[in-house]
Parts: sequence; structure tokens; C-alpha cells
Amino acid sequence: MFRAVELKNPKNALFLVALLAPLLGICQYTDVINSNRPGLSVSAYAVGKGVPQLELGFSYEKRDHADLNYDSNVYGMDYSVRYGLLLENLE
Repeated sequence: MFRAVELKNPKNALFLVALLAPLLGICQYTDVINSNRPGLSVSAYAVGKGVPQLELGFSYEKRDHADLNYDSNVYGMDYSVRYGLLLENLE
């Protein structure tokens, strides 16, 4: 039914590793809260089944433009709401 892959050839071994390696990094879970800055980074970890998490990030920027006689203060807030749904590695 299935034929065994001959791993004596380095090309076959490298091909097998390249084929299976992405499966190891698909989903990761940890019990520790892994926060990130909303709008600037994305966490590689799921929050866990039934776990809600709210992340907030505030920003402030002052702009002065002498040539255009323009001054402004910019305030902003980024937020992210995460909830573990059905499985440990599904948000």
C-alpha cells in the first residue's frame, strides 16, 4: 500500500524534513499569558480554550511643521480581544 521512503540519500532526507517541518509550527499553546502590542505585533500562541483576553495599546504623537504653520497632537488606542474557542489552539 505505502512504499517506504529511502533515507540513505541526503536529498530524500532533506525533502522529508522540509515537508514535515511546517507542521511543527502550525499551533502553539501555553498557560502563561502572552501579551503583544495590538497593531504592532502578533502573538504566536493561542490563549487556550474558554480563556478571554483583552489587550490595549495607547499612543501619543506630537507634530510640529514650521513651514506650514501646523501643530497637532495625535492620540490613539489599539485594542485586541481574543477568546479561546472549542480547542486549546483555536481562537
